[in-house]
Amino acid sequence: MYEFHRLNCQKAAMRSLRMARNHSSSMQERLIYEGWILYDTGYRDEALARADRSITIQRSFEAYFLKAYVLADTSLDHESASYVIELLEEALKCPSDGLRKGQVSDAIHYSYFCFKSLFSSHLIVLCNIL
Repeated sequence: MYEFHRLNCQKAAMRSLRMARNHSSSMQERLIYEGWILYDTGYRDEALARADRSITIQRSFEAYFLKAYVLADTSLDHESASYVIELLEEALKCPSDGLRKGQVSDAIHYSYFCFKSLFSSHLIVLCNIL
C-alpha cells in the first residue's frame, strides 16, 4: 500500500502515491498516503502528524509502520530507538498481509541486535575509561 517511495524512479513513485491518495477509500487510508508523500518530500513532522491522526481514527499496521519509519529516520538515540521498536510491535498487533508483518518482525530482531551491539560497545568504552 505505501512502499511506492522505495522505487528507483522518484517521479513515478510520487505520481503513484498521489494517485493512491486520491483514490483512497477512507480518511484513515488517505492520511497514510499523505504521510508518505510528506515524508518523501522532507516534511517529517507533518508526516508524523498524519500517522498520529490516522492512528486516532483507526489503529492500523500501516499507520504504526509509517510513524516508526519516520521516527527511525529522524532520531538515533537509545530512547527513540526503543520507542520505534514499541511502535513496530504495535504494528504487528494490527491486521495486515504476511509480507509486511514478516518485514517488520525481521526489522525488530535486527534492531534488537544492533542496539545490543551498540550498548555493548558503549559499555566497553566506559569500562576502558574507568
